[in-house]
Amino acid sequence: MKKLLLCALLLLGLLGLAQGLGHYQYQQQVSQWLTQLAQQQQWQLSRQIDNSNWWQQNETWQLQGDLQQLGLAPQAVNLVIQQRVTFWPLWLTGEWQFDPQQADYQALLQHYQLAPFAHQGRWQANIIRQRLTQQFKLEAFQQTLQQVELNVAPLQLNLTSDLAMQQGELNLDWQGMHLTDHQQQGDFISIGQIQLSERFTQHQQWTLVEQANWSVASLSFQLAEAHMSFDLQQLKVNNQFSEQQQKAYLGINGELGKLHFSEGEQHLTMEKLRLRSQLGGMPMDSLIQLSQLKQQQTQASALDPLVQQVVAAGLDWQLDQLAVNIDSNYSQTVLKGDLQLSGLAKLLPFELTEISKPLQLLRYLDLKLNIDVSDQLFSYSPLAGYILALRQAGYLEHQAGRDQSQLVFNDSEFSMNNIAVN
Repeated sequence: MKKLLLCALLLLGLLGLAQGLGHYQYQQQVSQWLTQLAQQQQWQLSRQIDNSNWWQQNETWQLQGDLQQLGLAPQAVNLVIQQRVTFWPLWLTGEWQFDPQQADYQALLQHYQLAPFAHQGRWQANIIRQRLTQQFKLEAFQQTLQQVELNVAPLQLNLTSDLAMQQGELNLDWQGMHLTDHQQQGDFISIGQIQLSERFTQHQQWTLVEQANWSVASLSFQLAEAHMSFDLQQLKVNNQFSEQQQKAYLGINGELGKLHFSEGEQHLTMEKLRLRSQLGGMPMDSLIQLSQLKQQQTQASALDPLVQQVVAAGLDWQLDQLAVNIDSNYSQTVLKGDLQLSGLAKLLPFELTEISKPLQLLRYLDLKLNIDVSDQLFSYSPLAGYILALRQAGYLEHQAGRDQSQLVFNDSEFSMNNIAVN
């Protein structure tokens, strides 16, 4: 009996110790986040503990900043967040929501003529695995603003990282929205499902997104009075960061199912677009310093030495594939066919003091471009005669319904199909 009692007391002691470790870990992590945000001088975050016990703690957080820092129109923001934290042995959980009664919440909603919308934020921290999972959900809601009807589908944001949020993965899934203006002959804007996933790593004061994937199922709008419409289907983009020989490169790849734009009798349609490319060559150290100075909102003159380091190393763009089908009569240019390009463009090293006009950059451009187009692409455009002249001069090789050539341009050569262009 004594042994059982001793084991029970020992177990309770261990649980109490683990509980205390959770409290300590949480306080340390909060202090670190507040210190990091204070150094950025863009957004201010403060915390007040309303009540606390061994198991739970209710807190009030205040967030202040300006939407201009997010690339939006200047608008001061002051939001209050209510959070409840629950302490378990070796892990913690939290739930939070924006306070609808304090700060600018009501004012923002009134400014945009919106009603409060259901939302919920949750997180869980595992002290043993040093893992943090966060989730934010926005429920579907509908708003009627005079003659405008807005329907917003559910949104969910998930973030998985270490406790300090130095490394992790972000995932967003938004089912889209639809806005209809009944006063303007049924004008509308419709956004289909948007998905985003990115893997990130923080290095001191800057964040490196190593890989990002995002997609838009559909995006369309109609302006009946202007006789204008736009429709985009199945857009997918993948960005992949890599470091090669201490230089930074970004792979930019994309796919587009269809894009159609019309204005009156004019239209532009692109289908089956494929892009495979890599851009970079910037020294990794210069990229890190530029990112840090940008976050500190340094004056442009202070960036000149770093920009010089970048251009002194040279940059290049490797285009593995750009393929698209085009059907257009927009701006009186009739195009109908497909286009395929590949090649390599290099911006050779130069001194900033040597450049006073943008056109002078052409002296430092080294371009090799492989061109492959269907021979009907320009058949009905004003360029048809020019294309025929290029064939006759040997600049384009015409066979099997295709026009092919290799364009070379640099400071000492300008040629097409190995023939100098006069």
